[in-house]
Amino acid sequence: MKLSRRALWVAGGLVAGLVAGASFLAFAQRGPGWGRALRAEEGLTPAQVTQIVSEFLAGSGLEAPDEPKLIVDHVMNFETGYYVALTEKDTGRGAMELIVDPYSGLIRPEPGPNMMWNERYSPMGGWASWRAGRRSSRSSWPGGPWGGGCHGPGVPGGYWPSSDSAVTRLTEAEAAARAQRFLDAEFPGTKVAEPIHFYGYYTFDIVKDGQVQAMLSVHDLSGEVWYHAWHGRSLGEDSLQDKPV
Repeated sequence: MKLSRRALWVAGGLVAGLVAGASFLAFAQRGPGWGRALRAEEGLTPAQVTQIVSEFLAGSGLEAPDEPKLIVDHVMNFETGYYVALTEKDTGRGAMELIVDPYSGLIRPEPGPNMMWNERYSPMGGWASWRAGRRSSRSSWPGGPWGGGCHGPGVPGGYWPSSDSAVTRLTEAEAAARAQRFLDAEFPGTKVAEPIHFYGYYTFDIVKDGQVQAMLSVHDLSGEVWYHAWHGRSLGEDSLQDKPV
């Protein structure tokens, strides 16, 4: 998908916002337990990616009795790697988003909202402790709701309310409407599909002519839209989502 000059400016701002997570990503690429020592010359299939992520979850400490059971819900193949969404089996709530190398099977956390907006499973707060089989129940990252309007990253600040705080969050329909306004302005002819509601935000697939083109997220407090500019072109998917809303 080609971005307008305005959207390209926004994407540039998002790159700057991801610098805070760069050191963690470097750790994730080196750390044990984040993938296999394999090389699939033809590239991994969605089924193989699902198996690799499931094996990672089984050995990560997230299978403890006091932790929600996480399952692979959504797998999509992009030019830069596989996108994988995990959900809580019992609640159906989105847990976290991952990127899997299509050849080595290396697992990394998805950048963007998954790192900056996820109130329960943010890599900025809890992921590093997974090497030792532990995870904090809330992110300790000091950022909070982002300003800057519907299209830009704004400036982090304030606080992250816990998920059970008495705050008014956007409904799925309200978030979809905000996402669609962004698409109408930047990518005419595209539509949002049914989202996954993570802790703090919704993630939508962007669909055109029945095919997934890209992804975006909407913060469920501020309503800010974050386009996933890092994925590249969509190469296909294996998903129960993507029903138009």
